[in-house]
Amino acid sequence: MLEINDTMYNVLETFKEDDEKIVCPIYARIKRMRFFTLSVNQYEEGFAAVTTKDNFIMIQFGMFKKNYVTYYPLSCLVKYKATPFIAGTYMVKLIFNIDGKKKKVEFTAAKKVINADLVQQEENLEGLISTFKRFTE
Repeated sequence: MLEINDTMYNVLETFKEDDEKIVCPIYARIKRMRFFTLSVNQYEEGFAAVTTKDNFIMIQFGMFKKNYVTYYPLSCLVKYKATPFIAGTYMVKLIFNIDGKKKKVEFTAAKKVINADLVQQEENLEGLISTFKRFTE
C-alpha cells in the first residue's frame, strides 16, 4: 500500500506560513496551466488543501523534479465549480482574482484513491468543496 498520507502533510506543511495549519488535504491530479502543455501530459500529481488562515495551497509535482506551488488567499476566490465526474471523481475549477488578474486552477480528485493510505480523502474533499462554496456565496 502506498503511504502518502504522512508525505502529503509534510509537503504541504513546508509551504504554509508558520502560524497556520493545514486543513482538508487531498491528493489530486492537477491540470498544468503553463504556456507549453502537451495534451497527453496535461495533468500532474499533487496535493491541495486550505489552511486555518483561509488560504488555498496546492503543490504540483512537475517533470524533471520541478515542483509548482500555488498559494492564494481564499478571499480572492471569485468562482468555483465542482462537477461530479465518473466513479466518485470531481472536476474542480477555481478562479482567483489576484492583483486584478484572473488565475485559474483546475484539478480532479477522487473520493477514494486506490492503493493509497488516504482514509480521510472523501471527507477532506467534501470539506474542501464546502470551503470553496462558503467563500463564493
